[in-house]
Amino acid sequence: MAVELSPKMQAFTQEVFPGDHRTNRKNGSVEIVPVWFEQTDGSFWINGGTNRGWVQAPAARSPRITLLLIDPKNMWRWTQVEGRMVNWGGGSRR
Repeated sequence: MAVELSPKMQAFTQEVFPGDHRTNRKNGSVEIVPVWFEQTDGSFWINGGTNRGWVQAPAARSPRITLLLIDPKNMWRWTQVEGRMVNWGGGSRR
């Protein structure tokens, strides 16, 4: 389900910089992976190959993820997006 973003948040998520994808491992520890993302119509598309462990792990346990976006020019400008993965690869959205 897409969310409605404020104009300020929409502008921020249209900038080009990597984000940090976070999920929980089986043992409860947190795995953090830098990823490229794109936000379109309230949904976030995260770039990752289907053979990568961080893509497979949420599908095997829980689809809940956190995406931390930090402006590389100003680390005090950031946002955190929490949600769930709804598609685990296999096709392109384009």
